[in-house]
Amino acid sequence: MTRWITDQLGTAPYEQVDSLSDCHILDVRDLVDRGGNTAGAVADLLHQGAAAMKSGRKVVVCCDRGMSRSNAIAAGVLAMTGSDTFSAAVERVLTATGETQIKPQMIEIVGRAGGLLPIRRRTSPTNVIVTGPALHPDDALMPALTAASLDTTMIEGAALSNAALLHLRTIECDAGTVLHLASPAVPHVNEAVGQTLSMLKNVLDVCVLNDLYLVYLSSAEVFSGLDHERVDERAPVRPRSTIGQTHALAEQLIDMHRAVHQLRAAVLRPGVVYGDPAPGSPPMFLRTFVQRAAENEAIVTHEYLNGEPALELLHIDDLRAAMIHTLLRQPDGVIHLGTAEAMTTRQIAEFIIGATGSASERRTLNLDDRASNIRLGFDRAEHELGWTAQIDPREGLRRYIALWNERNGRPHVG
Repeated sequence: MTRWITDQLGTAPYEQVDSLSDCHILDVRDLVDRGGNTAGAVADLLHQGAAAMKSGRKVVVCCDRGMSRSNAIAAGVLAMTGSDTFSAAVERVLTATGETQIKPQMIEIVGRAGGLLPIRRRTSPTNVIVTGPALHPDDALMPALTAASLDTTMIEGAALSNAALLHLRTIECDAGTVLHLASPAVPHVNEAVGQTLSMLKNVLDVCVLNDLYLVYLSSAEVFSGLDHERVDERAPVRPRSTIGQTHALAEQLIDMHRAVHQLRAAVLRPGVVYGDPAPGSPPMFLRTFVQRAAENEAIVTHEYLNGEPALELLHIDDLRAAMIHTLLRQPDGVIHLGTAEAMTTRQIAEFIIGATGSASERRTLNLDDRASNIRLGFDRAEHELGWTAQIDPREGLRRYIALWNERNGRPHVG
């Protein structure tokens, strides 16, 4: 079955192509759907297709499944025979066929073989692509990156689910670095595992193809299966939560690309990031505590079989600073973003009650489970990034409360 991109150009699996007497079948099955195709072989196919179209014939580009090779060649033929740029031609092909699986390696060789892509300049490490939206909203991030002399471009939505579009945007931006913050809207469900890895694989393919440096935001949740331990970057991960398992798998995928493709990458593992009290912003329990304190309602904290959960609260301002240090210094490997102090959820609740002047009662709910109370050793962040957390958790909580009051039209207290 032929999927028509224009009245004259379509793509199809070779065994399902419609039989049309005036149709030129452009068979691209001899190409490989990965790196390794020669510019000469690809250029011959592009010129055959373009010549047939210019002669008035219909052209159907065919590969085994009618997905990546055929659609990449079709985009090249379309750009060579019309007024569309190559990027616009690729988007037109994607829209017409509904296909999202064009490999960036195919886009690269077609663009180069057809003379359809600009001559690549030396990529600049200070030209940064930021993928979003992030799990931790941070409206101040982009201005902060600009203030650090980093030229940034935000990419989200369709481009993250399509490696071909992401590759083209990378070329347009002359990017040298990717700060990968994008995550599923609901990160703790099983579907998030596949979504996270799919987005990351697209980013990794583009990083390898363009020799980009990658910064990936992971989480201390990769140690959620541990009890009371201080861990450094050499400690083996032991995730129990879905979020932790997702990040652990993502880190393994990055390690594979580091080993096989010489990917340059840093993996940042922060503690519990907080700072934005907007609805839906993690950590959810913190917003609940402040909201209940404002209403003088009881605040419930948990007691596990191994005691109260203790959290390393990392203010988003400190996370932002760590990301900027990483982008500028470009270390390789895992870096922990720990803090000097951990607070139990009981201590957090009691602090919020006192700081807001609330009449809330604090109650304890016993749980038949174990809490993860790990501490992140952050010597490497100190020595290689010149970074330590600057915001004391109590000061950070005061800021959080003040921002919540401001957004909810409540008077500032304390």
